[in-house]
Amino acid sequence: MARRIAADPTGTWRRLLTDPATGQLLEYGRKTYRPPQNLTDHVIARDRTCIFPHCRRPARHCDLDHREDWCTGGHTCEHNLHPLCERHHYAKQNAGWTVQRTHDGAYHWTDPTNHHYVVHPPDDS
Repeated sequence: MARRIAADPTGTWRRLLTDPATGQLLEYGRKTYRPPQNLTDHVIARDRTCIFPHCRRPARHCDLDHREDWCTGGHTCEHNLHPLCERHHYAKQNAGWTVQRTHDGAYHWTDPTNHHYVVHPPDDS
C-alpha cells in the first residue's frame, strides 16, 4: 500500500518538521505563507505581546511577521515568526528597523541609526 501511494504521480509530498517530544508541528516550510491556527496559537502564547521594544500590545491583536521575509525565502515556522502590532510591523518592513532572534529567545533590534535594543522573552514565573 505504501509503495502504491509513494508511486502515485498525482500525490503531493510535503516535509513537515515536528518536535519529537511533543509532536507539535514546528515548520510548514515554503508551502504556506499564513501560519495555520496551531502555529499562530503557539507563537502568540510564546511571545504574549508585540516584540518591539517597549510595546505591550497583546500578541492576539498583532500581525504575525516573518522575521526573514517569506518572499525572500523565509519559512513559516515558529523560529521565523513573531507578533508585531501594525505600527511596529510597518517600522520593520518600511522604516529600516531590523530584528534577530537568539537561541535563548531574546529579540535583538537595530534601529535605522544603528542603536540596539534587546527584548527578552516573557518570564514564565
